[in-house]
Formats: sequence, structure tokens, C-alpha cells
Amino acid sequence: MVRLGGGGGSGALPSDPGTLYELASVQLRKRLYAEATDTLKQALKAAERDPVPDEARALMENALGFTLAAQSKYPVAIRHYRAALRAKPEDPVALNNLAFALE
Repeated sequence: MVRLGGGGGSGALPSDPGTLYELASVQLRKRLYAEATDTLKQALKAAERDPVPDEARALMENALGFTLAAQSKYPVAIRHYRAALRAKPEDPVALNNLAFALE
């Protein structure tokens, strides 16, 4: 679980992919799309250093695509939806989001 506003007081973002994804999820629920975009990019970068299962990568790529689509950045969103589908082919959420972005 992510603790917001507590702990060591350093103000530094977490560095593991899972915690960064959870933080981005909170930002998404609050419709902080630009912040969620940055956090998800950091999560994917962290996942390069600390590999995650394909399903986790698909979740992060799909969420990043969603944040970009919410900012009307459809061409970049499409790239991330396709990356999600490479990680987890036939993911119904990524397929749906990709179809919407391609309309």
C-alpha cells in the first residue's frame, strides 16, 4: 500500500514500479493526468531496472495510454496501448482503449 503524506518526510518519490503504479492510480482517480503521466513514465523506467511480470507491464502501459488519451495525445496513447497488448495480447481493457483512441 502507498502511504501518501507520511513517513520519512524526504518528499522523494518511491522508486519501485509497483509503488509508482499505485501512486499513479491515485493521481488518475483525482484526474491529475499530467502528474499520473510522469509517474507512470517513472514506473516504466523503474520496470526496466527491476523487471516486472508481463501483466504488470501491460497495466502500466495501458494506464499511461489512458492518461495520454485523457490529454488528447492520441498518437502517443496508441503506442502505449499497443505496448500493453504486446505484453498481454488480447487484454480486453487495452483493446477497448486502443479502439477508442483509433476512432
